[in-house]
Amino acid sequence: MNRNEQFLLLKECSDILQTEPNLLKLRKKSAVVVGDVHGSKNAVLKAFEISESFESVIFLGDYVDRGPHQIETINLVLSAKLDRPKNIILLRGNHELPYMN
Repeated sequence: MNRNEQFLLLKECSDILQTEPNLLKLRKKSAVVVGDVHGSKNAVLKAFEISESFESVIFLGDYVDRGPHQIETINLVLSAKLDRPKNIILLRGNHELPYMN
């Protein structure tokens, strides 16, 4: 993904996330909850594999800050949010500080 594509991905996801409320009421019948992935692209891919039979995936944050594939990991998660905005829930973890955002 080149720089322009990255900025577009960030902008489109930002637009979606800004419309979501701070307090989410989940009315889904089933969900996979994914803890801190810390730049583990494989953990995100596994979560998506497991979640195929569930309605939604809830990520608890801490997408980057360590791990070998930080950029690839956040790109995967944000791309999934664009593809399934109502079914991919992205929460901010304790490592997503304002200066990182």
